[in-house]
Amino acid sequence: QRDFGDKVRLRFHLAPPLLNAGVDARGRPRKKEFGAGTIPLLRLLAKMRGLRGTKLDVFGLSADRRTERALIREFENRIDELMPTLDDGNTTCILEVFASYMDIRGYGPVKDQAIEDVRSDLATKTSIQSAQ
Repeated sequence: QRDFGDKVRLRFHLAPPLLNAGVDARGRPRKKEFGAGTIPLLRLLAKMRGLRGTKLDVFGLSADRRTERALIREFENRIDELMPTLDDGNTTCILEVFASYMDIRGYGPVKDQAIEDVRSDLATKTSIQSAQ
């Protein structure tokens, strides 16, 4: 308030999965607006960070989290598959494959689209390399 005056209003635009409000025109979860009263809840969630990946992780069973864990396994399998073939001739290509996974960002449909794009790109690269 000292920087922006007394009339400043803090607003968060979130699409929490437990308060699903349908989808927007792009097919993404519709966001809701939350005020400053949300801050204590966000602080509580931050303090519960240590529960991630444990049996007490209430969000761990969500489709997004299952997808993230599967993506990690996919990346690790790709490393196991490609590292034995590493040589001076394909180092750049293998690094590009690994870097592709690092481009996956976002949540929900945004992340799903990024995963689809990376898999499509890798499939194209693999088919081009096989043809050579």
